[in-house]
Amino acid sequence: MADITHLVLKDLIVYVKGYALENYALGWDRVYECYDDEDILEAAGTIGKDWNTFQDVIEKIAEIEDDYEAYASEIRSTAF
Repeated sequence: MADITHLVLKDLIVYVKGYALENYALGWDRVYECYDDEDILEAAGTIGKDWNTFQDVIEKIAEIEDDYEAYASEIRSTAF
């Protein structure tokens, strides 16, 4: 019998990938194109400690991507 945590994490990965695809044009293209399963799990952290719902993980990834975009924007502004 499969471990329940393993099943939840598999469902989480499917959920995040589906959310990223549905919101591809709204800035989630990088998540859809670049995140693999391990990246999603790394961003999620520990179930029960770092997140309790799939939406918590979406919010965490959104924060990571916001930070990434701010950094990329800063680099672009100093490139010329």
